[in-house]
Amino acid sequence: MQEKSATKISEKQIPSEDWFMSPSGIETRKNHIDCFLMAIHNIRKDIKILEKTLVEQLEDKKEKHNYKEIWQGFDKTYKNKKYVTVTKQNKQRVQLVWVKKRNYNIKKLKNKLTKLSKMLEVYINQTE
Repeated sequence: MQEKSATKISEKQIPSEDWFMSPSGIETRKNHIDCFLMAIHNIRKDIKILEKTLVEQLEDKKEKHNYKEIWQGFDKTYKNKKYVTVTKQNKQRVQLVWVKKRNYNIKKLKNKLTKLSKMLEVYINQTE
């Protein structure tokens, strides 16, 4: 594909397969496409894990009459700690600092996810 700037919408060209194999196409993929695709790939995996965990939390809430109090006790216990050490499923120990203000940080995450959802909607509309 020749590198030229389009002055009219009808002059825009969709890059060919060959262009993506050219040095210019490879550079564009490396700098603008691949990192985005990997970020989407990673977040999709993490969202699946979060969704499964939230379903489990909702099931726990149904079974335990003191579910809310357990979390309140957890928050009180770790209120003045710098971090909380947790064990991942692979037995690896990890220190989490955001847990100190758990509800505040989860609400912040929820707001970021809402913002991301809107940004993805714009992205989809611009690339279809």
